[in-house]
Amino acid sequence: MSGRGLRQTLPYLNGAYIAAGAVSDLRLVVDGPYCVVQKAEMHMAHDPASGLVSASGVGRIGHTDLHLNQNVAYRVAVDRGHDIVQALSETAALPDTGLVLLTSMDFHQVLAAPLERYRRQAEASGGAPIALLEARSLAAGWLQGYAAVLERVASLAPLPEPAPEADGVAVVGHFFDRRAGDVEGNRREVARLLDGLGLRACCVWPDGGPAAGLGSAARARWIVSLPYAREAARRLAGRLGLPLIEAPLPVGLRATHEWLQCVARAAGREEDLDRFWDREMGVLIPEVRDPVFRYLAGRRVWVMGDPLVAAGLVDLLGELGMVAAGVTVMAAADEVEPETLSRLRDAGARFEPTLPEWPADGLEVDGDLDVDVVVAPSLFPHRPRRATWVPFGYPNYVTHPIRPAPYLGLEGVRWWVDRLAEACQMAETRTAGTPLGGGADSGDPGREVSS
Repeated sequence: MSGRGLRQTLPYLNGAYIAAGAVSDLRLVVDGPYCVVQKAEMHMAHDPASGLVSASGVGRIGHTDLHLNQNVAYRVAVDRGHDIVQALSETAALPDTGLVLLTSMDFHQVLAAPLERYRRQAEASGGAPIALLEARSLAAGWLQGYAAVLERVASLAPLPEPAPEADGVAVVGHFFDRRAGDVEGNRREVARLLDGLGLRACCVWPDGGPAAGLGSAARARWIVSLPYAREAARRLAGRLGLPLIEAPLPVGLRATHEWLQCVARAAGREEDLDRFWDREMGVLIPEVRDPVFRYLAGRRVWVMGDPLVAAGLVDLLGELGMVAAGVTVMAAADEVEPETLSRLRDAGARFEPTLPEWPADGLEVDGDLDVDVVVAPSLFPHRPRRATWVPFGYPNYVTHPIRPAPYLGLEGVRWWVDRLAEACQMAETRTAGTPLGGGADSGDPGREVSS
């Protein structure tokens, strides 16, 4: 999968937009042309409730092209300080604004405008505080953009005096990419897992609310860091003087148990973990055993997504008796934590490869076209004919669950078994050439399985 074509990843600003959508009173101003706002429309198709773009014309993503279509290469070399200060000042004065971040688009970044000076000038005019977000459009990927925004918020959000409660835990850094049932379900599942250890979630952040909502972490005794925003968790723990627990992303049985172990050891709740895990397994295993043996065992799955979910899903597929036929990672290898990187490389993962489109006659994996299911986001529209597509990840333009639908934790295992069993059955109907599947020669680019 090399050669000319789209890199199967996303740029830094896309991740920054996702994080901006996760904090309701955060506004992001990008030194760049009007297309800065148009790029946010991609996120709005994934999370229509984010408010990044607004029909009123005042969304939460702003630009410095005040004289529309003039902020282009031949003009950006002149002094644009007045325009940048004006854009910042007007943004900081908007109602329901808790924090403004200023960054730069790629070709503006090359010119190295003195953004810190413009930030100080704009902040002097009053309004919400304004801070710089490091401009890394040319050097970093989308997950780094997401983490960078959350680090800035965790460093600057107002916090009350610490008042830790005996069993309080603040979980920082999960992937809040939209206001939908999957994200809300994940937040509830993380809180439920903590409850199983006799602990209480003071917050699972980001939560889609204002930056000041992070203040609820002041009631915690421990900060649990998830890998999407390690630095944000470190900053918050440092500001509150709390111990930091770095835990993996709980996707699948192995990672969920590791996540619980990290928290239980730090909080002295190992016995609670043993009781909770035995009780949960006593219910979960009988529930999933039949569909695993009946529909899933031996099936081949191609996984495409961010490295954290991809690594967890590879483990889960093995736990379900399935085969990870291929893994496409939407990130560069140097963006991935060492342990996760090792697991992905063991699975033969390919990092941000280029591919014009999915092959029309199926996915080639070491010469084998026999792939039953593709788990992938909506970013690349061409799908293999011979496999069923489970739309998952960022961006997802197809499924927008309104009920809690977690893919993390033990409830997430149930969700994955449901989706994969449905997809494998759909693949069966397609192989048989029945009307439900469209037939082998129908021209259908790939059957979708929704949540």
